Amino acid sequence: MRTLGRRYRLDTELGTGGMAVVWRAQDLVLGRQVAVKLLGPSFSDRAARERIKAEARVAARLAHPNVAGVYDFGESRHGRRGKVPYIVMELVHGDTLAVRQQSDKMHWRTAVGIAAEVAAALAAAHACGVVHRDIKPGNIMLARTGVKVVDFGIAAAVGELDDHGDELLGTPAYVAPERFAGRPAAPATDVYALGILLYQCLTGTLPWPAYTATDLVNAHRELPPRPLPKVTGLPADVVELCEQCLSKDPDERPSSLYAAVVLAEAAGLPVTLPAVGGDLSTAPARAPAADRAASRSTAADRAASRAAAARSAAGDATTDMTQPVRPRLPRLGRRRLVNGYLSQRISIGRFSVRRVVAGAGLAAAVALAGVGLGAVVAPDPAERPSGAAATPSGGCAARYVASPGTGGAFTAEVAVTNTGRQRLDSWSLEFALPAGQRITDAPGVRFDQKGADVILHVDQPLEAGGTTRLALTGTSPTPPLAPTRFTVEGAPCTPATGGTAVVPAGPR
Repeated sequence: MRTLGRRYRLDTELGTGGMAVVWRAQDLVLGRQVAVKLLGPSFSDRAARERIKAEARVAARLAHPNVAGVYDFGESRHGRRGKVPYIVMELVHGDTLAVRQQSDKMHWRTAVGIAAEVAAALAAAHACGVVHRDIKPGNIMLARTGVKVVDFGIAAAVGELDDHGDELLGTPAYVAPERFAGRPAAPATDVYALGILLYQCLTGTLPWPAYTATDLVNAHRELPPRPLPKVTGLPADVVELCEQCLSKDPDERPSSLYAAVVLAEAAGLPVTLPAVGGDLSTAPARAPAADRAASRSTAADRAASRAAAARSAAGDATTDMTQPVRPRLPRLGRRRLVNGYLSQRISIGRFSVRRVVAGAGLAAAVALAGVGLGAVVAPDPAERPSGAAATPSGGCAARYVASPGTGGAFTAEVAVTNTGRQRLDSWSLEFALPAGQRITDAPGVRFDQKGADVILHVDQPLEAGGTTRLALTGTSPTPPLAPTRFTVEGAPCTPATGGTAVVPAGPR
């Protein structure tokens, strides 16, 4: 029985591909079962071994519940003088999605839930600057604990060009069109494959009629995808997202984070998303629908929690983030999954902030107008002055997702949906940022900011029922907070549950 590196005993062959053999193995040092991917002789030259080593290092940077971990790298003797590389990975028990697709057609909620977890894994990878490059059903494991994305063996850093001669890495049915033009690795290529995966899970077929590799290449480059057939109960958000993921233009595709948010919300599934500052640690979380009827906090609890939340939002440097922080918290108006953590609503004046409670620590306050990264607030209906009217119905809805960067910078994406009946040929989006935040760029649109008020002037048309996503960059002295209102051409965007909407941080 063969042993690699005097540590990994190869027990059972699990599968053979064109480039490698995967073994079930025993780690003799730690006493656990692992998977070992032993590369073939074509990887025996020094350059190939160094490339595989670099790719293993890239994959090892990921730590996420939906990503099969990479544990080790080594080289094994091949022949008298040669060496071949091997990668030691987490052994995942379960069937692949490819096997699952051969059985009965999935319920849409199952399909969307699988895609949500894949998107969450990709969001974690993309947050670390890693692109998978081979998302397909055979690389999606359906384990007892959920979805696991495996085989980051051809993963790359974002922006890396293929350096393999005429070889295009990836599986033809899932390769994005820009890859055939020699474009570098980018998160959008994974999102394209995610769109195909979602379409296939929902329908059992690819988005185009294709029977040969040549057909597939032509379809990716030239053919529009077939519309999703009507699926009873499938949210319109998911249909729209699938179409966006399959765009021929990578710049028109949503981010993996945005996709994970929409899919998880549609499936009612808790997922783990990259935390503030790129920390991918997680904590136990409850489903979004939990504890709807929990009672309101007392005035004393509110006062204590306001102070605690304010310190968190200000980035209190004295807080030990490795230890549980237990301020006097209000009883929960509603617990929901935010950024992969169990969160709770805390009132600060007219606003409510979601403070994120981790099992072994406390992340920064997060709550998106939607769900995502950053500290984001929205008006608290419970704090509306007596006699004040609710937000009137408008002709738009908006979802805001912010991601803090380094040095006070942040990026954000706002998706605006025209819920009216008329096309908008040239329009403006207005919103108010919290004090101290500045927009520095809005690619493709003109913008003005006076104090807290920001106006985006958009020249591209917005069809009735259509959605436009606008990218923003900015600076903030504290973790970025969400705008407190959105209007399109002066009409307030309607807070709503589901759809492309601003989701209030309070109970809904």
